[in-house]
Amino acid sequence: MGAGLADGITQGAAGPDQFRTADLMQAIEDHYSSGRNCVGVSSSSSTGGGFNQTCASEANQVTNSFNRLNSTAKQDVLDFLRSL
Repeated sequence: MGAGLADGITQGAAGPDQFRTADLMQAIEDHYSSGRNCVGVSSSSSTGGGFNQTCASEANQVTNSFNRLNSTAKQDVLDFLRSL
């Protein structure tokens, strides 16, 4: 998840800048975030710089696609992720 979100905790093989969860469904949902589509938006503003807006997560499309799957297909995805 990067240095900006690092929590300083190492758990198993996951380092302090990696996302750890025992609940895959929750992990998928946690990657969704509301906000504007900020693709191509300049990072500067008239007030001196930085984003003054919340951008939607890059994972929103994937999260939405997962949520549209039927329960059998969702279970297949979860089983695959657990096999990694």
